[in-house]
Amino acid sequence: MRLCICICTCERPAGLALLLRAIDRQRLGSLADSALRILVVDNGRSDAAIPVVEAYRNEGRFPITYAREPVRGLAAVRNRSLAAAHALGADWIALIDDDEVPDPDWLRSLLDTALRVGVPACVGPVVPLFDRVPPAWATAGGFFAKTLPVRNGLVADAYTANALLDLRVVTALGLSFDMRFNTMGGEDTFFFHALLRAGHKIAWAPDAIVYDSIPAHRMRVRWLLARW
Repeated sequence: MRLCICICTCERPAGLALLLRAIDRQRLGSLADSALRILVVDNGRSDAAIPVVEAYRNEGRFPITYAREPVRGLAAVRNRSLAAAHALGADWIALIDDDEVPDPDWLRSLLDTALRVGVPACVGPVVPLFDRVPPAWATAGGFFAKTLPVRNGLVADAYTANALLDLRVVTALGLSFDMRFNTMGGEDTFFFHALLRAGHKIAWAPDAIVYDSIPAHRMRVRWLLARW
C-alpha cells in the first residue's frame, strides 16, 4: 500500500513548516514509513514554500515532492494534487491544508477506519485553534469547527480539510474537482456528493483529529457571511 499526504499551500510558509513537523510525529501503526510520501502543491505566487520543502527534504522523516499549480483556485490545486499523487503511484491520498496541524494518530485513524468499514473515503473532525480569545458567539455557535452528522459510522457529506481517499476508486470513476467552483468554494462538497452518487460510502473517523488555526481577522461575522 502506498499513501501520499497531499498538502495544499498558498503563501503560508510558517504554517507549512508546522504541518510538516506534525506529520513527522505521526504514529503509523502497521503502516511502514516507506509506504508514505508527502506531496506539497503550491498555489502561491511567491517561492516562499520552496525553502520549507527543501529543509524538510534534508531533515524530514518521509520523502517529499513539490509541485506548483499556477492557476489560482481551490479546484485547480486539488486537481493538481490528484494528478501528481497518481503520477507518484499512490493508492491512497490524505488531504490536509497548510493552516492545519494533525493529531499524532490522525493518519492511522483515517486509514484504519476506511479499511475496517471497507469504503474509499473517510473524514475526521476539524477543531479550531484561535489565535486569540474568540468572541463568545464564535465558540457557542461552532462556526469554525467542522463535524458532520454520523449514522452507523457513515456520513452523507465531506470536506477536504481532513480526508482520506482511495485514489484508485477516484481514478476509475474519473472524478475531479469541478472548476465551476474554483474561486467560490464548495468544490469539495460537489466532489464527495459525486462519489456518493456513484454508489460509494464515506466513513467517519472521530479520532482522526486535525486542528485548524483561526487568525483574528476571521473572527468576524462579516468574514463568515462572505465565506458562506
